[in-house]
Amino acid sequence: MPPAYACTGITLKAEDGAMVYGRTMQWGKFDLESRILILPREHQFVTELSRDENVHLPGIRW
Repeated sequence: MPPAYACTGITLKAEDGAMVYGRTMQWGKFDLESRILILPREHQFVTELSRDENVHLPGIRW
């Protein structure tokens, strides 16, 4: 059976009812250069459509 390269979603519930959501990254023979991020609730994400400072294209927010 060939290996699967996929992520798994996990949810942890604390004793006080607080929830923590996360995704795993499967370990392979390559470095994914992963980073651990802890983001506050209501954090806003904004896409970057170009790294060229002369190009002004609107991204999306969520």
